[in-house]
Amino acid sequence: LLRKLPFVRIRIGIRTGALDDLVPGTLHALEHMLAKDVLEIGPHPAVRHLLPHGLGVNASTSYDRMSLYGKTAYRCWRDLLNGLFSMAFSAHTLDQKRWEQERPAIQQEIRSATEDVRVQNAIRTAL
Repeated sequence: LLRKLPFVRIRIGIRTGALDDLVPGTLHALEHMLAKDVLEIGPHPAVRHLLPHGLGVNASTSYDRMSLYGKTAYRCWRDLLNGLFSMAFSAHTLDQKRWEQERPAIQQEIRSATEDVRVQNAIRTAL
């Protein structure tokens, strides 16, 4: 049934990227911490209520920006937009326990990345 519903996709771009990191890898780690609730292994609490409406949420980091993006049923677009903004400004997700839970996933991404070896080494040093 959900596949027949019209969906909306929303992306929030934050104009800071890997080039702006004072400590290489910081923004990539922040992206992981903001994009999901790593302690409960699921979507961030700000958007979790949209799961029955076809929620999909992810994040990415590039050299010049970080993006949070999601999709849901069109009629829920305001909830998705509010949820993405809540995710972007949710300092409560940045604690030591969450970091320890997510760190292996970040390290695995570094190992499997096809980016420049110099970038990988800089990120590895930061972790």
